[in-house]
Amino acid sequence: MITENLLKIDGFKGHGIHSKIKFKKLDLGVIYSDKPCTAAGVFTQNKACAAPVKISKENIKNPIKAIIINSGNANACTGTQGMADANQMCSELAKELKISPEEILIASTGIIGKPLPMENISEGIQSIVKDISYDHFNLVPTAILTTDLYEKKCSNQITINNCNIKINGMAKGSGMIHPNMATTLAFVTTNVNIKKDILQDLLKEISDLTFNMISVDGDTSTNDSLIVLSNNTAKNQLIETKDSPSYK
Repeated sequence: MITENLLKIDGFKGHGIHSKIKFKKLDLGVIYSDKPCTAAGVFTQNKACAAPVKISKENIKNPIKAIIINSGNANACTGTQGMADANQMCSELAKELKISPEEILIASTGIIGKPLPMENISEGIQSIVKDISYDHFNLVPTAILTTDLYEKKCSNQITINNCNIKINGMAKGSGMIHPNMATTLAFVTTNVNIKKDILQDLLKEISDLTFNMISVDGDTSTNDSLIVLSNNTAKNQLIETKDSPSYK
């Protein structure tokens, strides 16, 4: 059954706070997994892709334990400073979580061409990790919003091999929406036991039938990211081929 309330998936935690990127609304979110996750993603095809996209496209080759997302500033068209700031965000979060920067994905959304307020973000990272929890996970969909009028989130549960598979999804997007992707950030967390290349194929199949069919105003953004993390904690038989009934 699909519901609007995000489910508790063992091993996943999160939080969303106000870190003074915006005037007073939540603007910094973190999704964290106790265990390394299988990760898959599709990203903007805009040639001027933002610094966070470049880093995430590289890091997603690795097992992933965290995603950091900020709203209010896209860190796009910001040159070498933008890359340095995005790497700093990953490094500072890695230090606080005691993981590697290469285990972190990053996404930003908001104003283009303006440097990030790194002093505020650094203080925010130190603050946000103190209260990461299952209970605060529901604040992340709020922290990623820009001009959206409301949160976009839902959950679903299915059964595979008599095992309960949980799926949480959240997204933001309002303007500049046009294939391929959009000014869209979307994050999916699940416990399904699945092989990395199969998860990537599945995500590409689905996004071609969903996100890549959306057009609002004909503009393809610099920051679009759709990321799926699975901590593989469900006890279903590993999904490792497209021929598997579990894949369908």
